Amino acid sequence: MIIEMHCHTMEHSKCSHAPAAELVRYAYRSKAQGIVLTDHEYLWADDELARLRDSLDLPEDFVLMAGQEVRTRDLGDVLVYGASESIERGTSLDELRTRWPDAALVWAHPYRSGKRPSKEKLLDPRLDGVEIFSSNHGASESGRALTDWHRLGFTAISGTDAHNKTSAGAYPTRFDRAVRDIDGLAAEIRSGRCRPYFMQSPQEGTSHTEVIALSIGPKYSVKRRDLVVKTYPQEGAWEKGERSHEIMAAMDACLVSDRLRLPRPLGASKEDLLLIEEKLAGKTLFETVVSSRSDHAADALRLAAQWIATVHNCRLRVTPVNEFIEIEPGRLDWYLKDMRDQRHPHCNRAEDLMEHVLTMEQAVCRDREEDLVQGHGDFHPKNIFIGEDEKGMYVGAVDLDSSYVLHPAFDVGTFLAQFMNQFYYEPEVLDKVSDELFLQEYMKQADDRGADFISLVNLCKARCCLSILYYLVKVGLGDSENFWHVLVEAERSLTHARFSESRGE
Repeated sequence: MIIEMHCHTMEHSKCSHAPAAELVRYAYRSKAQGIVLTDHEYLWADDELARLRDSLDLPEDFVLMAGQEVRTRDLGDVLVYGASESIERGTSLDELRTRWPDAALVWAHPYRSGKRPSKEKLLDPRLDGVEIFSSNHGASESGRALTDWHRLGFTAISGTDAHNKTSAGAYPTRFDRAVRDIDGLAAEIRSGRCRPYFMQSPQEGTSHTEVIALSIGPKYSVKRRDLVVKTYPQEGAWEKGERSHEIMAAMDACLVSDRLRLPRPLGASKEDLLLIEEKLAGKTLFETVVSSRSDHAADALRLAAQWIATVHNCRLRVTPVNEFIEIEPGRLDWYLKDMRDQRHPHCNRAEDLMEHVLTMEQAVCRDREEDLVQGHGDFHPKNIFIGEDEKGMYVGAVDLDSSYVLHPAFDVGTFLAQFMNQFYYEPEVLDKVSDELFLQEYMKQADDRGADFISLVNLCKARCCLSILYYLVKVGLGDSENFWHVLVEAERSLTHARFSESRGE
């Protein structure tokens, strides 16, 4: 059963702009099955509720109840469900518990304004629950509240704290059993048979990151929040994630078209090793290309090329210029670790590839420093989202944890190598689109990259192939046909790059 637990009427709360009738109507239209009016230190009388109900065209099974919000002198705002009279402001939590032992006492919006409630207060035995989702909580506060709830296991509700009609029903609470009156609602809270109305699902993260997609509120609510919550096991990993938020904010400022997007950073907590960002709606470019007709897939691929070209054209430099090349030797060496440990038959060929790639990369970073820009760093079809809204198709990229100041060819070469690899087992895709379409659109949209740009793309494509070989060995596909295919493609791309270099192209 879905119930709006926290709202204020203009009849009895000076802070509200919503008549009670409008709040109730809007909650019902928002698919809630009940509502509790919780005015400040005021309890609606039964006859007053009856008159309100008589004035509305509500089905019999829609439950209209009254509780109240009380400003206690020792804890702040507390939602009281099941008291028999209006309660005076400044009443203590002990008094509430003693006078109404069967009422449910819920701490209201304790994370508001960036507050961090202590474990002791969240688990106070005088409380029956904590309101963790609210219109008073920002994204980072909601993420912190969710983390505390999972960690501590207290009973939690959500409540909109509606002060205008259009927000009623935005953050309701789900009850496991049917509720018919305020006493029954209080009993269900005290028994812990309720929870906030939200959906969460684990997303693919990394070895350093736990990622949860979080949707707070019903999908039909205009106030629904769709977030991605990232938690990190160590401070160093969190700092790397915060670095990516800084990069995302800079890139977002230069993506002025509605068709080119990024998940906006919404909050961070170093104390909780937590980062929150906007969730991009839609499918990955990989899913879009596989499932769409040819023209739609081609449009999506062109949009992806426009996105990365626009970012490159901004010529951002957020991170240190030499950071990438300083850590590159160790990273490339790591790519070959499992091949060495397993005495892979093609390890020598991969070693030779690595040495040539690193030498050429170092030359580019040394001799072409003026061409380096902030890149995505891991630009591939599964890190790109395609969505549609009233303005048409749009594209957005996620996961900027590998963003460095790079030559623009790095992102293009990475995309082409990953396109080849990710669609290896989807050959029908090549009947719709090709990686050449992406390259053509990029070259059309990008500022002048110089005569040797394609040579550098081939170098970066070979470099990305080394990371793909590492992945294939790691997941037990080191003897697969795809491994051989990627190895040969790496050597072919490097040959093209070296041939062009020798000709001065």
